[in-house]
Amino acid sequence: MSRCLAGFLRFAAKTRPALRLSGTKNLHFANAPFPRFSADEFADSFIAEWGLRLAPRAFLKAFTSWPRQFFPGARKTIRDLRANYMVGCLSNSNPLHWQRFGELEDDFDITLFSHLLGAIKPDPEIFVLALGKCDVEPSEVYFFDDCSANVHSAQSLGITAFHVDGFESLQDVLNIQGLMP
Repeated sequence: MSRCLAGFLRFAAKTRPALRLSGTKNLHFANAPFPRFSADEFADSFIAEWGLRLAPRAFLKAFTSWPRQFFPGARKTIRDLRANYMVGCLSNSNPLHWQRFGELEDDFDITLFSHLLGAIKPDPEIFVLALGKCDVEPSEVYFFDDCSANVHSAQSLGITAFHVDGFESLQDVLNIQGLMP
């Protein structure tokens, strides 16, 4: 297989009922405070940083529930793409979400999680680590993400990267690029 497709997995989150956030603060905690701190310590830190009026247990329950499931049709798209490409998932993740979705490894050829790699998108280091784990050159990779900063970081390394806004947008780009079988 000459190309690797990565980064397009997104979970459908119905709502985030107990916690609605906006702004530029980072919701991912790949390398701080995890794995050095417990989930309770992370919750305390997050609540303090965001100025939330929420008990740590309530926050952790809401935070842990955010990733829900694949978008409808996503698993079929992944299976179709895997017929011709190595398909990977590069996810800004954390131990709380990761433990809920261990089965992802069955859906992808390779799964790369930021909290295990010790780097987080958009840091170019995570892309360098991912390229090494996949044993591919930047020019051999298509990368899709819903965050422009992640896309720009990947592009700065020579990766063909696209900003997508949801699963339909991803499907459109895959078709326009002639990647769907």
